[in-house]
Amino acid sequence: MPSLARTTQGPLGCGSYTARLVNDGQVILDSRRVTSVLWNRRADEKSTSTLTLPVQGTDLTACCESSQRIEPLRTEIIISRDAEPVWQGWLMGDVGFTRDNIVVNGQDILGWTERRVLNSNHVDTNVDLTNIALSYLGDVNAASDLPFVIISTLSGVLATRSVLASEYKYAWGPLKELLDTGLDATVVAGVLYLGPETVTCGTLQLRDTDIDGDPELKLDGAQRATRVIVVGGNGIVATYPPAPPDVCYHAADYVQQDDKILDQASADNAAQLLYARLSSSFPYYLSIPQGSTLKPSAPVHINALVPGNVFQVYVGSLCLPVGMAMRLTALDVEVGPGGSEQVRPTFEPLGDLEGD
Repeated sequence: MPSLARTTQGPLGCGSYTARLVNDGQVILDSRRVTSVLWNRRADEKSTSTLTLPVQGTDLTACCESSQRIEPLRTEIIISRDAEPVWQGWLMGDVGFTRDNIVVNGQDILGWTERRVLNSNHVDTNVDLTNIALSYLGDVNAASDLPFVIISTLSGVLATRSVLASEYKYAWGPLKELLDTGLDATVVAGVLYLGPETVTCGTLQLRDTDIDGDPELKLDGAQRATRVIVVGGNGIVATYPPAPPDVCYHAADYVQQDDKILDQASADNAAQLLYARLSSSFPYYLSIPQGSTLKPSAPVHINALVPGNVFQVYVGSLCLPVGMAMRLTALDVEVGPGGSEQVRPTFEPLGDLEGD
């Protein structure tokens, strides 16, 4: 994952946005200030953007009639904040032209996995999830026509999968099965990060004073369990922990049924990760309302807000001070016509922090 340290980018809420459009490495619309932009990042799914650019000079003629016109399934979109790329993808859907604006809707590299089938046979036995995913992605980009970078780490989970070319499956289906069973994928500015579902805190700390919202302290029995049972496909079952834990509350089970889990290693991994979230010894957890925005005072730069990263979140304004590990699952950024930037993270709680 990208570094959590600060960069030269400005504070959240104050970004200056530009964008450019490219065909096969050739710029067809020069970098310019945007009228407005919506872009996001997602864990284990494609991210999207909606970009509104002002019309200048002969833009409409060039973009509609020239040999280097804006083309769905060809034109690449590069969005920069303070001169540093934050989102990159392709025009996969529609583009609209008015007298004053050009509106372009984009998807990142994972969008191509929904438009290309696997053309080779993929038969893997006891292979790391990361390597299986890399073989699917290599098939998607077999023609080397999609410029993007993959940074990968082995997941540590071995699996058995079989996908045949004669099945004409879009790559996304088999890839999504891997992402549901122990592998994380997130795209940041044209780089696909692929690796294990780790639950380790980074160095970044957020406090309630950095969040423009109303964090809530909750106690919910539905979010606690002494035993987790994962039931996968093909009769696969995993139970964790192997022995009852020594806790102050009564025994309770949590059963997750997921027919996408097709091997024992993936089921074991899923059960352990789920138990780590549901077995917290601290009886409270934090809820940050969806749609809350981060303030400019937040000690984080935009490219550290990567779904899959785990942050330490502290709240000191409630009935008792609480610190929790929280996993960023989504990021939504909106920049309006006036240039105001709203940065909205979505977190899921993972458990209490040591010593709190």
